[in-house]
Amino acid sequence: MGKAKVTRRIESPAKLVWESLSWFGMEVLAGGSLFSRVDFHESQLRPGITKTLHVNDGLPLCERLEWINESDMTYGYRVVDTGSLPVTDYQGRVRVTPAGPDACNVIISSTFSGVGISDTEWSEMWIEIEQSLLTAVECHIAGSEVA
Repeated sequence: MGKAKVTRRIESPAKLVWESLSWFGMEVLAGGSLFSRVDFHESQLRPGITKTLHVNDGLPLCERLEWINESDMTYGYRVVDTGSLPVTDYQGRVRVTPAGPDACNVIISSTFSGVGISDTEWSEMWIEIEQSLLTAVECHIAGSEVA
């Protein structure tokens, strides 16, 4: 089983970053370079709800919320339909930690098994995807387009 994580300090208040990375907040990033839209299958925030991400390159994937602690700005999720991704048994975790009033630290981590590629190859692809996601969050907060 492979593991990967991305960490980044973002020079924006934690609450603003959480609004973009939270379970329902990711919708504000739709239409960018990573995914075209997000379909939520339920409106009540609770473990077990699912959402479908329509990625720009490949089949949609479906994620299920496993647990959430909104006051701690963290949640865990599982990919229950990997679409075109070459991975299985994927579990992820997102956490935003305040770093004073005007900045925060973000960690996105995952465990997985590669399918048709090595765990190392998937980890490298995943890190690029998550770095792009964090860049999109920064650009969204700044009100600018992703480069």
